[in-house]
Amino acid sequence: MNKYDVLEITGKCVGSNDLYELHKTLKVMREKALKYEEQSKQVQAEVSSCRENIQRLGQNISKQGRIELKRKAVRYGEFKAYLKYQDRVSMYQRSVQAWKKLKVIRTEIKFKFKSSQEKMNEWSQDVEKSNEVYQIKLEQTKAQNPSLANAIDTLIENHRYVIEKIRKQLRNKKHEEKHRMENVQDISAQIEKLYNQLRTVNQNSNDNQSLDVRVEWNRLEKQRNRLIQESHVLRLRDEQINDDLRKLHAQPAHKQCELESIQNMRLQSLQLSDPDSYKAVIWYRNNKNLFRKRVYVPMILSLNIEDQDMAKYVEFIIPKRDLTAMFIFEDTDDMKLFINECHTKQDLVVYVSTIPQLTLQDFKTQVQPIA
Repeated sequence: MNKYDVLEITGKCVGSNDLYELHKTLKVMREKALKYEEQSKQVQAEVSSCRENIQRLGQNISKQGRIELKRKAVRYGEFKAYLKYQDRVSMYQRSVQAWKKLKVIRTEIKFKFKSSQEKMNEWSQDVEKSNEVYQIKLEQTKAQNPSLANAIDTLIENHRYVIEKIRKQLRNKKHEEKHRMENVQDISAQIEKLYNQLRTVNQNSNDNQSLDVRVEWNRLEKQRNRLIQESHVLRLRDEQINDDLRKLHAQPAHKQCELESIQNMRLQSLQLSDPDSYKAVIWYRNNKNLFRKRVYVPMILSLNIEDQDMAKYVEFIIPKRDLTAMFIFEDTDDMKLFINECHTKQDLVVYVSTIPQLTLQDFKTQVQPIA
């Protein structure tokens, strides 16, 4: 039996039908409050279910988006690899053509160099032969005509400087041809090196992507951004639901704090208005385990009336003793224990009563016929 049933029975004990109706109204309000609490629990369960569904949907969407993005990334990688292969093929073909041209140029250079070298060798041989012929004829001329030989020696002596200059120019020309040959060999070596580099082009080198590749990349990037935005929206919805859940969880705690605050205020008011009743309430709360059945503390600590006019009516119709100092017991032995402790030992002035073992039908007024 709860407090409202006690109020109901107490009102019938007093004998007022209006008080009984008041208690009945309070009982209906209590049932509505319980119904609202059940509805609140159902709403919390629905919110939890919605949250789980949203999380599951978010995971599925994210997973599908990642799978699709990976699949497209693989296709894009294959397409890019194919483009790279085409570029390598065209580059190899261009390098082969360039190498053919270089080989032709090298052949021409070698031929020209060979021609120049052969001419130089022929000229050197001709000069040596001419020198030998000149020495032979000079010796013959000296033997046949000494005066002509002396004139030739004088002429040679006079033109020796010119001859040395011509020989020096010939040596310089030989050095220049040798240096040019070395340069030709260096160029040939460089051409060979470049050809080898062209054949072993680094596959990781940067290449210019074609327009189709850029279009595909932009499309994948847009799809990635769209998936990120959808994930952000789902995350915001999840945060909003979490906030609503936190608010729903905080409401009972907040109401509990308010009730505790109201209880403390009522206890303080009871301590000022009726110190003995306050001490009895504190003792009962500290020794609840001594009682076998439920004990109802004074109504002032638990009675809730929203309408101020109705509160004035309740205060007027119910004696102050019943509001502030009446303890009601469901068990007679519990009542005796309470009286022995509070009244006999602590000398506290409080009022006690037991709930009669009757039903509401026993409290109804019997209608008497008018004689």
